[in-house]
Amino acid sequence: MAQLVIYKKVAPNYYKVINLLNEVFEKEYTSIVQLNKVLLEKICNYLGFSKILPIFSEMNLEIDEAKMPDEWALNICKKLGNDITYINPIGGVDFFDREKYSNNNIKIYFQKMHLESYNQMRNNIEMGLSIIDVLMFNNVEDVNLMLDKFELV
Repeated sequence: MAQLVIYKKVAPNYYKVINLLNEVFEKEYTSIVQLNKVLLEKICNYLGFSKILPIFSEMNLEIDEAKMPDEWALNICKKLGNDITYINPIGGVDFFDREKYSNNNIKIYFQKMHLESYNQMRNNIEMGLSIIDVLMFNNVEDVNLMLDKFELV
């Protein structure tokens, strides 16, 4: 958290975001997965939409062993039922075999974000920083508008 002090003098939402992070970090976690879950849920809540995110290891799903790296998500989707759509970040577009998914009646898309610059109160704008940076400098409405700027490919 000490690394975030640099925002104190310039970020209009510093105290709101620090309070959110303090709520998350006041608890102890037994795994990084638990920490990520709580942090993501708090950020979603802060942005005005409640999300309860399931953790795969707690879902008690028996899935087939993945023989290739892209089959882990495929095997989970197959277990979840019919009419499944899987969305992965755009970085996986060359990694996933779309045919495997379509052969199993699973729609697969890749989310390509259209990043917008925002006033970071510094000379050099750095695109694609963390959600923490975005929250520090933007109100909830603007963040939600930014999150809506993507395409599925």
